[in-house]
Amino acid sequence: MVKYELCICILNYKSSEETISLYSSLKNYGIKTFKLLVIDNFSNNEEVIKLQAIISKDDLRLLPDNKGYAKGNSIAINEAIAQKIPYVLLLNPDIRLTKECILVLMDTIKCKDDFAVVGPRICFRDKPNIIYSDGGFVDKGQGFYTYHLNHNKKVGEVTPKDNEYMVDYVNGSVFIPYCYF
Repeated sequence: MVKYELCICILNYKSSEETISLYSSLKNYGIKTFKLLVIDNFSNNEEVIKLQAIISKDDLRLLPDNKGYAKGNSIAINEAIAQKIPYVLLLNPDIRLTKECILVLMDTIKCKDDFAVVGPRICFRDKPNIIYSDGGFVDKGQGFYTYHLNHNKKVGEVTPKDNEYMVDYVNGSVFIPYCYF
């Protein structure tokens, strides 16, 4: 039996084509210590049929109703805990990341016990040289306004010190929370 190190969870809701594309690319990485899991948050029948045609039954969970973002991801986290998988990578279906990116995220969360969560730089898919988010900050003095760090800057213009930023939050579309077990 394979001992998994990371559960990669894609939370799907009416995004079967994006989910299948992401799932397939992750599957092609061939990393045996990564468990793939797709949580479907009660999509319509047409969407579910598409998912079932491609995604392994072992990797697909169909929820009986829409649990929302937090509960859907919580279901994945609880399944990883039950299977004693120490890390969970939470992904939105429209995210694309390389095998190397996943490995760097894993190395970072493993060696940084003072981090609550790690996430990568996110660039626009249609403009891969433009940054969407390097995490973000909450401006507590202005009614808790939030903003993404380096949003709309060119990749070459910004280089984080040691490839890390200390931020108030990482983008919720892709991140690994620190595990306490």
